[in-house]
Amino acid sequence: MAFTKDWIVVITKKDQLSLSAANAWMKTIDLSSSIVSPFTAGYIINTISYRFACGIFVGWNLLSVFVEAYIIIKVYNTVPELTTRESLSTPDEQTKIKCCKKCPCFIQYTIGKWFTLFYIYYQQNVFLAAFGLTLLYMTVLGFDGIAIGYAKSQGLSALWLGILRSTGAAFGIIGAYLYSLIEIHSSARKSGLIGLIAQHLALYICIVSIWLPGSPFDPLTYFREITFAIWWQQLKDSFTFITNKNQSETGSNNIDWSTWTSNGHSIISVFTLLVGIATARLGNMQR
Repeated sequence: MAFTKDWIVVITKKDQLSLSAANAWMKTIDLSSSIVSPFTAGYIINTISYRFACGIFVGWNLLSVFVEAYIIIKVYNTVPELTTRESLSTPDEQTKIKCCKKCPCFIQYTIGKWFTLFYIYYQQNVFLAAFGLTLLYMTVLGFDGIAIGYAKSQGLSALWLGILRSTGAAFGIIGAYLYSLIEIHSSARKSGLIGLIAQHLALYICIVSIWLPGSPFDPLTYFREITFAIWWQQLKDSFTFITNKNQSETGSNNIDWSTWTSNGHSIISVFTLLVGIATARLGNMQR
């Protein structure tokens, strides 16, 4: 996070061309590790027990933290500009802050603080574009806990989840490369627009998956048969952890690719959903 957020601006000395290239390279490095790690983790979980897999992951994190700390300290000592903090507030912003400081204490630390931050944010030239992207984050799908949990409940194994996550990272690397290429021959605005369109086209695949075989989406039947007692029981069951005795100690599942089923349940819908999410990473180049 330090390299891709604040530090990278200082390291490139705010040169816009080198900053764009550096951001693309940092995203490529990050996504390169995202290709290897999900596949490796899925393979480990799929072949050995969860207990030993957790031990491997814990050991790896304990060892890698020292390498990460060494690299961060090395970069921090190499770039002297990182030791100084630059004030970015304008005279108008400072006046606004002083006005807020005249308010009572409880307003300063609540309403005044948030109002000042939003006012500074509103004064930026990129406010509309940035605010639009924040709204986009409300609809963007990703390989988060909800998607992975849903895929596991539909019968996909940890190995295939790792493969699909690695595929998504590969599309992200292609998107980062295309961003630099399009920006050189065109502009950052056009590259962002192309990335946004590519992301939306890929997410339409996720919409199609709703009506494919294996999808639990059936709102008409749900609202026709649901009662308060059933809803309350389902709510209580959602907080209860139930161990499946038929589930193995590994993350493997019996998938029949001739019929696209896992333990008799169709995986066409969930597989299409995850393919759409992975392909949508191609459009992440605009961010």
